[in-house]
This record gives sequence, C-alpha cells and structure tokens, in this order.
Amino acid sequence: MAPAIVLTLPAALLVLEQAEQIRYEELNEAVRGPFWLEHRLVFDGVSTNVGWYGLLVLVYRVFGFGLGTARWARVALLALGLIALSALLHRHLRRGPAVLALLAIALSPTLLYLNRITTSYGTDLLILPFCLLLLDDLRRRARERVARVVPTAAALGAVAMIGAMVFPAMVISIPFLAAWAGAALPRGGRLRPALAGAGGFVLPLALATVAMRDPRSLYWDPIDHAGIFRGGAGGWVTDPSIVSANLSTLVDDLFRRGSSYYFELRAVEFGGWLGRASFAGVVTLAAVAAWKVRSARPVVATAAAAALLAALATSAAAGPPGLRRATAVVAAFYLMVPMIWVLVPRLAARPASRATIVGLLLLLPIHHLLAYGEHLKQARTAIWGRERVWFGIDRSPEAALEHWVSHTAEGRPLDCRTLRTPGKQACGYDYIYAAIGGFRRWNGEPPIDIRAVDPRTGEAIVLSPFDWRSRATPAVRNRPRAPS
Repeated sequence: MAPAIVLTLPAALLVLEQAEQIRYEELNEAVRGPFWLEHRLVFDGVSTNVGWYGLLVLVYRVFGFGLGTARWARVALLALGLIALSALLHRHLRRGPAVLALLAIALSPTLLYLNRITTSYGTDLLILPFCLLLLDDLRRRARERVARVVPTAAALGAVAMIGAMVFPAMVISIPFLAAWAGAALPRGGRLRPALAGAGGFVLPLALATVAMRDPRSLYWDPIDHAGIFRGGAGGWVTDPSIVSANLSTLVDDLFRRGSSYYFELRAVEFGGWLGRASFAGVVTLAAVAAWKVRSARPVVATAAAAALLAALATSAAAGPPGLRRATAVVAAFYLMVPMIWVLVPRLAARPASRATIVGLLLLLPIHHLLAYGEHLKQARTAIWGRERVWFGIDRSPEAALEHWVSHTAEGRPLDCRTLRTPGKQACGYDYIYAAIGGFRRWNGEPPIDIRAVDPRTGEAIVLSPFDWRSRATPAVRNRPRAPS
C-alpha cells in the first residue's frame, strides 16, 4: 500500500501547482451536473455521466463545495485505484518488479494530465484496477471452488456499470471483462455467477433510473438527441477521410504532442525517441511472449483487440476526436507491462538476456519521469478554454465565486448585460447559478432565491433547475473553439 500512496504524490503536486482557472467542461462536469443531480435531474442529454456526478455530490455533502474540490476527489480516487493495482501486482510479482510496474503506470502522462481536470475524462483508467482485482479474485475463487464466487461476480458487474456511468469510454472495456469473467468460471457452475454478474451490472443503472424525477431524460433528450453512455458523440462518421483524420489525431496525442479537445499535453505518453523506444520495446516483448508462452496469448490478444476497438470506435464517432475518449488504448498497453514482468524468467534463461528485457521495461518509467518535469512546468501555465464570463472578474475563480455569492445574498440579480467578455456577449447563467446554488447547498448556507435578468426582456426571473428549459431560461454559452 505504501508505494501506491507515495505514487499519488506526483498527481497531488500537479494539482497544487496548477494555474488557477476553471474551464467550461469542468463547470459542466464538476458543478452543473452534480447540482442538477442533487435535484434528481440531468441538465440535458449530454450531461448524463451520473456516476461521476453522484460521486461528487457525495464528496460535496461530506467535505463541502469548492471549485477545486473535484480535483482532490480525483486524486483520492487515483490513490484508491493505485492501491487496488498494487494489491493485484503483488499477488503475481515480487516486490521489486511490482513496484517498477506500478511506477510506470502511476507516472503515465495521460493518466496524470486527465487526472488534474475536474471532468470525468480518463476515470476509466482509475476504475479498471478495481475490475481487474475483482476479476482476479473471481478466477482464484472459482479455481478453489470457494462459495464467494457469486458475490464477487455481482461486485464485478456492479463496478463495471458504475465505471460506464462515470465515464462512457469504460463501455469499450466491458465486453473484455465479461469474456475473461466467463472464462474464469468452471464448467458446470457458470449459471449462478453469470446471473449474479448480470444482476450486479444492471443494478446501479436501475437505481439511478428509479432515483431520477424524469427517468426518460437520462436515456434520451429530444432536443440534443443524446442520453447516457453517449460519450460526447453525436452519431457516427461515415466519411473514411474523417475517420482517418481522427485516427491521425489520436496517434499524435500518443506519440507527438497532445493537441486535441481537452488534451493539450506537450510531453505525451510515447513522445520523443525514448517514449517511442519504450513503446516498441513493450510491444515487441509482448509479441515474443505470445509466441513463446501459451498463457500470454489471451492477454496480448485482449490488449490488441481492446486498443483496436477503442481507436476505431472513437475515431468513427462524431465529435472532437482525441485521446480523452480513447483511454482504453492506454489501458490496453499497460495490461501488457505487468504481464511481461511476470514472464521475464520464462522469456530468458540467461542472466544477460533477462537484464536486456528488464532494461527495455525500465525505459518506460524513465521516459515518464522525464516527461513529468515538462508536465509540471506546463501545469503552471493557463491553457485554452477557461471561462471568462462569470469567473474571470477576479484574481481567481474561487474569488469570483465568492463575489457572486455575496452579490446574490444581498438580493441583487445576476445580469450578464453588465459583464465585459471577449468575443460575443454570452450569459451562461446555468454555470454561475449552479456554482452559487451548489456553494450554498453544500456549504451549509440557507437557501435563497437566485434571480437573473433575461437579456431579451429585461425581466428578473427566479432560477430553478426544475423548469430551466420549459421557461426558456437564457443559458447561452460562450464556448471557445479548441486550438487547431
């Protein structure tokens, strides 16, 4: 457990060093979504990551609300994920190799970058360790004919569904988890665990459905034509040239420079000659392992199939392409790293050959350590897409929020006409209303009516999540375009 806690510190340092700003998607995912869910609603069909919103509601109720609280919730979730992964690695590896494999994964540039954004992006990478640990438990208990196979199968199904409700990219991993779970069960005794797994899988979604005031809104929004598990995609792309361009963007995010939507990272997963050499080394060793060791073939096949499915499915989905929606590719790669560590004795009989394999494996954490320095410098720099309408009026977003909380507490309405924003004038009342309402609700402040001036009529109306759309409350958003 100790190495896992220590390896959470790089992520915590990035959060501490991060430039003070709030971005539009962060307001959607860490403020507006949880506030609407607190009222058992979803804002629209795009804002349906109710697993993530529910987790944040719980955090806000216990620890209070701040614009940066969700970042620390992600750091805590990362710590728990690394603890689960550490427990799994120590089952199959000696302490030294287990810590080195954990180091390579914990310092993943993709994981660290997405973990300092208060959206649900990349949370599948934090939840998969729990699934893999439960899958390993299931395999061991099924082999030993332990009676706890049924509850373990139910827990695995529930965690997989919760992961998909937190971040839809988790859906890509679910068929592979189900296949491995089915293969782990003994013949003649699969029915009860399979039913338990299916029941556990359906239960979280059923509970969320029952809890919603309007369950239909969770599955389909007739205005946005979207619903749960949408994953930011608005349909499918049929033009091969667009799919090819999307794939190229994904490759750039992995090997050159992150420049896609909400993935502006200079030192990427396999960037530079060292990163590409580490990638080639792991893939080559995995191929050799599949050729020499029969038990390695299903793991390598799973990793290859999951990476291919994630790359093609996300590139063929409409919407901004990039690594944030294809994190299963990264998960598939790191599935092979511990496997190779486990098989080192079987891949090379001579000490010199083993040293060569270990040297290739060490290229990965060395690259990640070097990339971390660049990442730390970048974290201190403000990046594109920060909200400038309501949260840019003071020295920090938190100070701006305090201003508007005091403003509305004095009985004064919000009026977007008085703001000076770059570009077109926008209101974005949904963002500031959720922030003020959430601040008061989760920090023990008494409820008040929060009013806003409709710029079309000049009338001050009381804002409420219950009739937001039916009253056509102005919620025009000033969304900047991603850099090309």
